[in-house]
Amino acid sequence: MKEKSGEKQITVNRLPALTWYWLGMNDVKMKSSAAPVSGEIRLSLPEEVTMEDAAGGQRTDPACGGENREDRVLFFGETAGKEDPGSKDGLGKLIEEAGIPTKRFSLKAGCRTADPLALTFRCAGSGLVLNDIQLNLEDGSSLTVLEDFLTAESAENMAGVRTSFRLGKGAVLRLIQIQKTGSRFSFVNELTGSAGPSARIELVQLFLGGGTTAQETRIDLDGARASFCAELGYQLRGEEKLNISYAVSHRGKKTECGINAAGVLRDRSEKLFAGTIDFKKGSSGASGHEKEDVLLIDEQVRNRTIPVILCSEEDVAGSHGATIGRLDEDVLFYLQSRGMDRESVYEMMAQAKLNAVIERIPVSGIQREARCLLGGSGTDAEGDREND
Repeated sequence: MKEKSGEKQITVNRLPALTWYWLGMNDVKMKSSAAPVSGEIRLSLPEEVTMEDAAGGQRTDPACGGENREDRVLFFGETAGKEDPGSKDGLGKLIEEAGIPTKRFSLKAGCRTADPLALTFRCAGSGLVLNDIQLNLEDGSSLTVLEDFLTAESAENMAGVRTSFRLGKGAVLRLIQIQKTGSRFSFVNELTGSAGPSARIELVQLFLGGGTTAQETRIDLDGARASFCAELGYQLRGEEKLNISYAVSHRGKKTECGINAAGVLRDRSEKLFAGTIDFKKGSSGASGHEKEDVLLIDEQVRNRTIPVILCSEEDVAGSHGATIGRLDEDVLFYLQSRGMDRESVYEMMAQAKLNAVIERIPVSGIQREARCLLGGSGTDAEGDREND
């Protein structure tokens, strides 16, 4: 498919191991007729975190004993011998061609902050809105990051956010992403990162609404005993479409990953989940598992799941599984016999699946915000978070 004059098209969520092309699951193509512009971000910055803008200006926290340093920090995609697949024809290429400024956030070695770094992305107006975020956690540091992707129901534009990270030895990153956008809104969310020895990434993602969404996650577990844990929840209604791609590469020895997804499909919504666990040569002793639990409420929904395990190493353990369908008739009969109607039973089970993911969020104020959005109103959500 060729680009028309003035049209921007990107290819995202490309499978590491391609399947039959006629299934339409190897990648996703998204396009916009507008020129890219830089998006607005509402920021809540902990004192311990250093922010560097595109021009190189810094705010450094004296509490961590830091001074402005002249040495350049390497981020994911700049490491010798590695190439970010998204830079070829994906969101990364679009961001670089448009000259979108990068916001870089760093945490010095040994710093552990209880306050989350909160980023709220505003996508007002029309057009193609892009943002580029980089996170660098040095050895032994720990940080919680919240990214809110929220728009009004009437929003009709397209947005893309690229978040990349690099974790030093023993660093811990807790990343929470919450999306609730308009039913005519298109969104691309790209997450890439690398983890050093004994580093850990804890990811919670909630997709609570949006027209067409593409979520691409690529993680490199480079260091020995590095680990990645993902908890994903989604709820789709109407004509909403969600395409999710996870690709976790085990490179270090005794690395671990776990991907758990739970979702609800209603009306005529569509979802594709592709999870790839790749055991590279040299990852002996590594283990990984992925599991998805999907509740199909209406007959017209379309669900597709592609679990993939690739292996170039012998001493590894990988597993995958999926539970897809409507409620068990015995469970339904039992609850109906206790006075609940069929619709109430399905609603209760749908809420339970997403609440189980929300419980994984380590900040109570953000939990309340997520439940508020799940219920359809986020008016006081930011205020609740600030009061924690």
